[in-house]
Amino acid sequence: MAFNVGPAPVGILAKALTGNIFVEQSLAFMNEGDKDGYNAYKHDIKNVLRARSDDPASTVNNTSKKQTFKRNLLVVESYETFNPAEYYNYWREYQPEGEFQWETLPVQVQSALEELFLGTAAEATEELLTNEVALLSGLIPQLKSASLTALQGGVATPTQVVNNTAIAFRAHGAGTGTAAGVVLTVDNIFEKLEILIKGQTKAMRKRPNRKFMMSHGTADLIKEAQRLKLNFKGVDVTEEGILRYAGYSMIENPSFPDNTLVLASMSGDFKTDAIQMGTSRSADFNNLEVQRTSPFGRVYGMLLTFALDIFVVRPEEVCFYTTSALV
Repeated sequence: MAFNVGPAPVGILAKALTGNIFVEQSLAFMNEGDKDGYNAYKHDIKNVLRARSDDPASTVNNTSKKQTFKRNLLVVESYETFNPAEYYNYWREYQPEGEFQWETLPVQVQSALEELFLGTAAEATEELLTNEVALLSGLIPQLKSASLTALQGGVATPTQVVNNTAIAFRAHGAGTGTAAGVVLTVDNIFEKLEILIKGQTKAMRKRPNRKFMMSHGTADLIKEAQRLKLNFKGVDVTEEGILRYAGYSMIENPSFPDNTLVLASMSGDFKTDAIQMGTSRSADFNNLEVQRTSPFGRVYGMLLTFALDIFVVRPEEVCFYTTSALV
């Protein structure tokens, strides 16, 4: 699991996020904060070249802009119980000889149960970061916000950039023309990919590592279209299709809804990424406790607590396709 430029979450959070598509493939820069939240930054520097002068420090002709967005962290928890006796067949090999019976799990087995618990938490975290509305605003709800003005490939104004009130391109259920979000099919999937590619702004096209994100179902649709529509010499229908189109990599997000596409720079680099995440460095919001549920009880509880957030820091550099209505 790589975190690229962003600080790597420490301890239990790193395990809880293992398997999460955003972290596993370094698709979002990770910020660390505290109980009061964290800061997400957007940097832009322009006009850095000028004619040589005898006193270069006398004037500054580059336009350096840094927007700071104060974000809150959502603290979530998950609690499960287990009885060591139910796992006797799994830890019997560690059982001492004789009549003495362990009433606690060996370290090796407890560790395996913790990994299973944390893996399940990672799946739930991915769903929350992608689609959640009530607890926090996930990636999809943020991109569906009616407060964003669709540039449709145009140029964002300075005010729109500072206030995060524009999106590079958006097609949705109530849109018209190329902005109409209709159900994706084998017959139209390539056309819709082309529309998003053409909808990129000039600023967006300068960003490296632009990728598509989609559901498993949409990815399967693309592979089917490759087999059925690309009937030229060299296509081998016995092989799995390559998830790549026009030079753009494609990321399958298990939590993504069907008929939904996102095109943006995603590499874990805060200088260029459209998406950032946040977590807490505090152990109070980043821990896993395992202990008996009562002093003399034989049942144990596992309580996982951690803090997180997701934020589209550059919506003006995101192309989005959905069949849903804006909210």
